[in-house]
Amino acid sequence: MDINTQFNFANFVSNNISDNSKNVSEINSDASIFSEKSDNYTRIIAHRGDSDDAPENTLEAYKTAVENGYEVAECDVRWTSDGEAVLLHDKSINRTARKGKGCFLIFPKLCKKMTLDELSQYDFSYKYPEYLNKSKITTLEDLLKFSKENNLNLYIDLKEKAGFDYDKAKKITETVKNLGMEDNVTWISTSCDYLKSVQKYMPKARLGYLYRKKISDKAIEELDSLNNGKSEVFLDIKNSKVTQKGVDKLHNAGYDFEVWTVNNKKEAEKLIKMGCKGITTDKLNKNEI
Repeated sequence: MDINTQFNFANFVSNNISDNSKNVSEINSDASIFSEKSDNYTRIIAHRGDSDDAPENTLEAYKTAVENGYEVAECDVRWTSDGEAVLLHDKSINRTARKGKGCFLIFPKLCKKMTLDELSQYDFSYKYPEYLNKSKITTLEDLLKFSKENNLNLYIDLKEKAGFDYDKAKKITETVKNLGMEDNVTWISTSCDYLKSVQKYMPKARLGYLYRKKISDKAIEELDSLNNGKSEVFLDIKNSKVTQKGVDKLHNAGYDFEVWTVNNKKEAEKLIKMGCKGITTDKLNKNEI
């Protein structure tokens, strides 16, 4: 995917959201697109970085995302046994990590039971042999520093199903604040408790509640519990669960929605017309747009 295709899709977005939409040059001039309510455009979010062209959740994937014109990228965060936040989607490293000359791992190796130094001994080139021995485990701090230097906005997905506490929330939010990235980060999670932990230390944090079911009263209640009057709160829903009835219910409650993971142009266009404010994608725009 090249930068021209990204611009072409941005033009489609601006033409379909409202008559008063920002044009593409205005969108691209924003260092942070989270500093205001995004009523005028839909974000296109690189899933785990540009994971269609480089190993997911590695620095190489985010470098490629920037090169290909993405302004926003999503990352998955887990914790090491010695308390470091690293980029990893799965509980174990087996799917994405390799050793030696690209050999697969046989026995399960859980991230939470490994130190950062132990993780650093593996290669994370995944299914991309051209990146073999070039893709090490990436810490969240390293990605934040890269993002700051390259005006890349981040969605940070807090992956752990248990064990995320106020100490971790404090550490991770302090890293963001120390780098001056508060306005460039959105926090997403399937756990409202995790999001509330972040909110404790960043009351104005932008929060997305990840949801796998159709929009319901329960989903809206969860969003209400996050709404402190300072944070922008939205529903980040699996795209196959979006219905017009549910969207109307959500909008009537005063909330926007974003979706994951969409790789089809027609599906994206349909969602945008329904008012979708963000689309997480592996390859949107590539070749067909």
